[in-house]
Amino acid sequence: MKFPKRFRNNLSQQGFTLVELLVVIAIIGVLIALLLPAVQQAREAARRMSCTNNQKQIGLAIHNYHDTYGNIPPGAIYLDWTDNHWAWSAMLLPFLEQGNLADKLQVGDRAFWNGSGTDSVMTDPASIEFVNQPIGLFQCPSATGPELSPYAENTTSGVNAPVSNYVGNCTSRIVRDRGERNGAYEDGIFFCSSDLAFRDVTDGLSNTIFIGERCMDLGGVHFRAANPFFTSASHRYWGGYRSWFSLRAPINGVFSSDSDRRESLASQHPGGVQVTMGDGSVRFISETIDLDRTSAPAAPFTGSTNVYGGPADSTLEQLLSRADGQVIGEF
Repeated sequence: MKFPKRFRNNLSQQGFTLVELLVVIAIIGVLIALLLPAVQQAREAARRMSCTNNQKQIGLAIHNYHDTYGNIPPGAIYLDWTDNHWAWSAMLLPFLEQGNLADKLQVGDRAFWNGSGTDSVMTDPASIEFVNQPIGLFQCPSATGPELSPYAENTTSGVNAPVSNYVGNCTSRIVRDRGERNGAYEDGIFFCSSDLAFRDVTDGLSNTIFIGERCMDLGGVHFRAANPFFTSASHRYWGGYRSWFSLRAPINGVFSSDSDRRESLASQHPGGVQVTMGDGSVRFISETIDLDRTSAPAAPFTGSTNVYGGPADSTLEQLLSRADGQVIGEF
């Protein structure tokens, strides 16, 4: 059967040629390549804003704690040296709408855990159920990883504390004094049995970092985030990876040693970390910020004190030191 010529011409013009199809596919691929980074950046911007909100709430809680008690929360408190010590973040729970949790755990009134088997949170079955519940406020949305620490803090029960990505400023130095309450070496804000008030931050609240970030992993390298409840008794002098940070490693220092990374600042925000200043504002600190650690070389213990290094002579050191007299403007 033969169609009239005009119908044959119409049939031959239907559909796409292979070249046209390939061109369309190429255009779609280019559009996806252009849009995907923009979508990822928008998502990260939203996560970073949520992280900012978390830190602002923590900063406000510190101010409310100070208004109530007249001092900044101590970096850690203990009932006995063998106990895991309550961290600064646990003492903020009533000021973060977590008063019921603080009451159930009896923060500051009994040990979190101790090796003697006496009364503690981790030896009380009624309290354990409240421990292994994540607290979203302490977790940065950009930080991937588990909501509960993979490190069992009580090996007899295998219960894991929730992850916290927010850690307190212990010192501008690399290593710290091993004694208790020695603010000459712990020149930051949080350390064992610290008893500081805003008046002690003579560099100014807006010029001093109080809180920073530490993620669980970065680029396949482990940093070991903190937890919101306690710092280990074995790390009572310096906080270890539990709840504080120092300058044992630079920001996002993936090439530093494992032990140094556990006391450092790190985040999965591209290019740096967010920090809470003493006035409650939240700033982004670039991983390339001026940092000179050469005047504070790490060294073995010397008597009761580590060799703690020299003065704060770089921008990040000066932002961590509460009273070095070096007031930082823009950074």
